[in-house]
Amino acid sequence: MELTQSLEDYLEAIYMLSAKKKIVRVTDLMDYFSYKVSSVNKAINKLIKTGYVEHEKYGYIELTEKGLQTAKEIYQKHKNIAAFFSEILGVRPDIAARDSCEMEHFISTETYQKLLDFVDFLKFQHPECLQEWKKSKKHEFRRSEQIMKLSDLSAGQQGRVVRIEGPSIVKQRLVTMGIVTGEIVRVERIAPLGDPVEVLVKGYNLSLRKDEAKMIYVEEV
Repeated sequence: MELTQSLEDYLEAIYMLSAKKKIVRVTDLMDYFSYKVSSVNKAINKLIKTGYVEHEKYGYIELTEKGLQTAKEIYQKHKNIAAFFSEILGVRPDIAARDSCEMEHFISTETYQKLLDFVDFLKFQHPECLQEWKKSKKHEFRRSEQIMKLSDLSAGQQGRVVRIEGPSIVKQRLVTMGIVTGEIVRVERIAPLGDPVEVLVKGYNLSLRKDEAKMIYVEEV
């Protein structure tokens, strides 16, 4: 059975979560993807049948040797493509990460290898060409490095809103609160567990959920 995009995402998530917390449960994947338990269990059962994971009922989820090797390859491919977009092309890191999530599943082995060869060619054989390219795009590279999520700012830091992502209903709510493109937002206080985040916008104090703060992209000012 060939792995679907969804199952590859599960393998990658299990690999990343296990690297952080060693033990991975169904609830961890539910939180990671914001999926229901039935959806996660269905995917895990498919991965068990194909020999990628082991999982006893109510127990931990573990990658098999086959699963670990595949997950590592998927994760490394994701990192390499994202690095190519952000470090070579100057794409904003958040967009590079999002686009690489899509491309990692569909790029052919031949194209992926050519991409790696091209990066090596620039970095190690002709670094002067890479520097010239970056110099010509200096402003774009600098700006991409400065853009981050509002949730990544610490208390006392501020940023200028460059865009808002997420469901339309949430974006509209944020706009009505005064959080619009070009507006300066200052983080006043962050709750002990990171939720909520209190910000200052147009002289008004607002309280945002952490999930909302993650949808707001700002550049440092």
